[in-house]
Amino acid sequence: GAVTVLDAAHTGRVLSTVRRGSGFDVMGYDAKLGHIYVAGSACGCLVILGVARSGTLTVLGEERAPPGTHCAAGDEAAHVWLCDPAGGRLWRFDDRYPKTR
Repeated sequence: GAVTVLDAAHTGRVLSTVRRGSGFDVMGYDAKLGHIYVAGSACGCLVILGVARSGTLTVLGEERAPPGTHCAAGDEAAHVWLCDPAGGRLWRFDDRYPKTR
């Protein structure tokens, strides 16, 4: 899995790429914190990335996630919600990382 930030205002040039985990389908984003959330079914992980105003990505942390998860969403209250298809539940993680925007 990879997350790439593009400069849409300047011909779409690549600003930053992070390769971490695998099996991502749906990413979440918290504009207030400047954090991107990706959950991977193949890695069984939640990866939290910080995206600076310059577009630079930083890995802030990685958590274990439910097997088979592939989607993440942020709720602007510093929570990350992950789907758990096999268990029929939602998992909540607290985003304890500092604001990057």
